[in-house]
Amino acid sequence: MQLEILPKKFRNLKQSRWVHIDLGLTKDSAGIACGHVERFVKVQRGENEYEIMPEIIFDFVLEVRSPKNGEIVFEKVRTLLYKLRGLKLPIKWISMDSYQSKDVGQILRQKNFKTGQVSIDKSTVPYDFTKSAFLDRRILLPNHQRALDEIVHLERNQKSMKIDHPPSGSKDLSDAIAGVVYGLVCRREIWARHKVTSFVPSHVIAEIISHNSE
Repeated sequence: MQLEILPKKFRNLKQSRWVHIDLGLTKDSAGIACGHVERFVKVQRGENEYEIMPEIIFDFVLEVRSPKNGEIVFEKVRTLLYKLRGLKLPIKWISMDSYQSKDVGQILRQKNFKTGQVSIDKSTVPYDFTKSAFLDRRILLPNHQRALDEIVHLERNQKSMKIDHPPSGSKDLSDAIAGVVYGLVCRREIWARHKVTSFVPSHVIAEIISHNSE
């Protein structure tokens, strides 16, 4: 299937983008999501309490399937990111959570992207943030049926205390979405840009993009 890019639908081009890539190889798909914070909104937390929280708009959610008896060509994923940036989509940060991410990250850094590793599987925090944003109606997603199916069928493994998919399911796209939410919420400069005091603990922020990768 030919991928079509519609630059006329890009919006809020002054807001930096975060891309998270859930890299598959042969048995899984690769999930790619891109989002940004357009504004902060007031969220009611009690009768007389509220928080100011980011509203996250997704530019796209993309599934890249491995060909039959083949492997996903990561070069094409990188080429897509180069093309989007060339079309003026301000992609600034790219995160991954995979054993392949080191090599891919090095190549992307050579192209002046800020890259790093965001773990979706080691902690439930990325999904906790994502769940909260969904419940607050602070996430605007494109109509992607598989992504929505993955999200609604996620399960919390009570033994490992991790977020997982059903035996016959997947979570490549939902992981990509959670990676974007986690990255944007924990990016200190986004809160500062909107003149909002960050509530995110410093130890959580430190898990995102290390200074060495900036």
